[in-house]
Amino acid sequence: MNFEFDETEQMLADSVTRFMQDTAGLEQARADAALKEGFSPKAWQTCAEMGWLAAPFGEEVGGFGMGAVGSMIVAEAMGAGLSPLPYLPAAIFAGRVLEGVGERGAALLESQIAGESLTVMALHEEGRGYNFTAPSTKAIKDGEGWCLEGRKSQVLNAAAADGFIVTAIVEEGVDGKEEFAIFHVPADAEGLSQRIIQLMDNRQAAHLELSGVKLGAESRLDDGSNGLALFETAYQEALIAAASEMLGAMQAAFDMTLDYAKTRKQFGQPLGKFQVLQHRLVDMSIKVEEARSLVMAAAMALRDGLDEAESMVSAAWVQAIWSGRKVGEESIQLHGGIGMTDELAIGDYVKRIAVNELLFGIPMVHIGRYNQQTGS
Repeated sequence: MNFEFDETEQMLADSVTRFMQDTAGLEQARADAALKEGFSPKAWQTCAEMGWLAAPFGEEVGGFGMGAVGSMIVAEAMGAGLSPLPYLPAAIFAGRVLEGVGERGAALLESQIAGESLTVMALHEEGRGYNFTAPSTKAIKDGEGWCLEGRKSQVLNAAAADGFIVTAIVEEGVDGKEEFAIFHVPADAEGLSQRIIQLMDNRQAAHLELSGVKLGAESRLDDGSNGLALFETAYQEALIAAASEMLGAMQAAFDMTLDYAKTRKQFGQPLGKFQVLQHRLVDMSIKVEEARSLVMAAAMALRDGLDEAESMVSAAWVQAIWSGRKVGEESIQLHGGIGMTDELAIGDYVKRIAVNELLFGIPMVHIGRYNQQTGS
């Protein structure tokens, strides 16, 4: 497995990194997150025009065919820039579902890639933990169409969304058995309401309530038998994108801490001259590289369709959490008292890492998935 980017991948990394350096950062990220959309629509349109929203998808749907490696590259830059743009819930999670359903989702995916519409994933439910494949939301047959009842929580970027990808259970599917189903629900559907919230890292989200939401037959995206497979494929790449955001955040936090150690003086010399602090900085660097190597390996395995891709994604996610926690804690401690204030971006990076962990699963959950996948 080659861990170096090819020419196209390097061009993508360079362009999105430059864009984030010019348009993101602590103050801009906070200002953008405070907008009614929860992000800058102008910046999102630029992402579409530059082709970054199309990067992971197949050429047959207007993408560049870069797979999960493309997702990783863009998401890492957004994590480093603390960007609140909806790349993860929309371009990756919802986008992969729309790509997977073929003609049923083609128009929505094309519109999203062009930046003309925004469809985001509505995944979480209160009281369900990380058991995403057993939602409590119900889909009831209503003539030729459907009626949805349930609640979704912590839906990223819901305020700006034109529609939602909603998972639900059909209680009486084929042979009277329960089915895992995936629906597209327009944001203006009658019976759908949302309550906007702000997450710990300043990103905007919402709690959705679906009360007798009536939908046409075409709103169901899966065919009755492939819902779980569609979801799992999208979920794996969303995990890589979320881990990549964390990687970008921890790399930026480490770089800030290293610079601080070189310039901040104590007892007449820079902090970086003290051997014990040098050791801690080396440990931080190692943690970043451990996360990077596993995330890159998992992204490449997903892109190439390797059999061990799912277990590698679980391993990469767990390492990203462990590395992120370590780097975040050390960054704050090595900055001393100022590391606890809002004056520096350190705290915002730590919060971004923590929120992604809470949204997509603590280590115990994914260690269990890894053991199941590998039979260990």
